[in-house]
Amino acid sequence: MKHLALLVLILSLSFCKSVNVDKTIVQQSETKEQGYIIQEKTEIIPNQVIHIAKDEAGIEYIKLLPGDKTVFKFQYRKMPEDKTLQDAVYTQNIYFEIEGKIKNTELKDDELKQVNLVAQTFGFRNATLNRIDKGSLYIKVIDNKQIEVEINVDDSYKSLQKKHIKQLINIK
Repeated sequence: MKHLALLVLILSLSFCKSVNVDKTIVQQSETKEQGYIIQEKTEIIPNQVIHIAKDEAGIEYIKLLPGDKTVFKFQYRKMPEDKTLQDAVYTQNIYFEIEGKIKNTELKDDELKQVNLVAQTFGFRNATLNRIDKGSLYIKVIDNKQIEVEINVDDSYKSLQKKHIKQLINIK
């Protein structure tokens, strides 16, 4: 019986993969699609927290401040190849923050408040900030070398053009 308990403990510890990130990690890509340049950028930023501030006009925006969490930032930017159409640029940032080590996580709907999942968009004459509480977030640590993150945002968030994000992030 002791051997069985020890085996269960060892197996449970082996499935609880976690990793600590101590420096900023950035991955970027750029593609072309139907007359647009699509830029995607993923960042993992340690020792920061998400702060929602307001400007002079009362418009909310996201500001990262020094803190004890790790912030994930996913940026999607769509701009026309035709440089005379600069008003057509669209930028979307999705952020969330976690405490402690990065570990396998699955959150849905209201549970997303635990990681402060927020989305900010910028387009011609408009900017929005949404606190996301409908959707899902999955984090999977792979061999302490990669982190797979998948975010699915509910269709009710109309200002977001990209509602599904799936990224494999190299950390080593």
